[in-house]
Amino acid sequence: MTFGLVDQRYASFGAVVPPAVDAALGAAFVNEPLAGDPFLYRARQRVEAGDRAGAIGLLEEARRRSPRSRPVRMMLIEQYLRAENIAAATVEIGVLSKLTPVARDHLSRAVSQLMLDKEVRPAVVRALAADPIYDSILAELARTGADADLIVDLARQQVQSDQPREGRGIWRIALIDRLVDERQYRKARQLWGTFFNVPDDAGGNAVYDGRFAGRPGSRPFNWQLTTNQTGAAERSRRGGLDVDYFGRTSGPLARQLLLLSPGQYRLTFRADGNANAQGSRLVWQVMCDGASSTLSETVLDRVEAAPRAFAANFTVPAQNCVAQWLSLEGMAAEFPTTQSAHIDNVEIRSSGSAR
Repeated sequence: MTFGLVDQRYASFGAVVPPAVDAALGAAFVNEPLAGDPFLYRARQRVEAGDRAGAIGLLEEARRRSPRSRPVRMMLIEQYLRAENIAAATVEIGVLSKLTPVARDHLSRAVSQLMLDKEVRPAVVRALAADPIYDSILAELARTGADADLIVDLARQQVQSDQPREGRGIWRIALIDRLVDERQYRKARQLWGTFFNVPDDAGGNAVYDGRFAGRPGSRPFNWQLTTNQTGAAERSRRGGLDVDYFGRTSGPLARQLLLLSPGQYRLTFRADGNANAQGSRLVWQVMCDGASSTLSETVLDRVEAAPRAFAANFTVPAQNCVAQWLSLEGMAAEFPTTQSAHIDNVEIRSSGSAR
């Protein structure tokens, strides 16, 4: 029996190794003296038997024989952390993260699972709280459904650095996006406000940064602006939003998530530029999250050099509409036309309670 077959069959048995497979593993030590994998599988047996020191010794030998083996180093990291050998674990993490372009992603996923274990969690934090990969681990926890309060608590233990690093704070967006997907809108908004130091009180205007001044905060409670084949939306140097819609494909160019209570509202904004709604159109929409129909649609037409004021009334229903998207949509037509506008002073204010 070759070790390749042992590998496949052993994986199917889990921790229980039948005698024939166990014998083949023993033979592999003799017949494949340079291979590291037999030591890996023996180490798994030692872990199951509660012999962590023995498992670490076998894994260190497997690493010596197969220094580029990701499974060996992954398992060695876990056992070092469980043994609270922080220095050794940190060295292994540094090596593994440099082995291949995808190793860092695999490492983030593996360590995020360790974070869920209360016994090993403190060791993981001590080993990685100052490492740039910590952000990726928190983001993985956020994406895979870990408790939001746990993630925030782990983030508080991160060692802060003034040095720029890729992925700083990505876990915040991942966590907020997940909570919105789960329709935990209030929790998402509360954390978003805490993360970016934004109070709940918007001064009567439900739209955040309606002047497009670049106020702090990420999506979805701040503007998410688009630049792609649909068109381009970007903050203007003179204030407001510059929008160029190419007219060939439909899609959002700017959008923001709102938490309007049931009731009557009025959307207002100003626009100038060159948008006549002939053919393709630019349209402000208000829509309940997850709905297929809109609460309000305001077409940008007769937009010319002189600024023009727009207004639209709409009602947020009392049922199934806890959160709403305010979205500037490009809507394509059979004969595409370019629509361009400068938009400013976007506001949504209450005009009455729900009946």
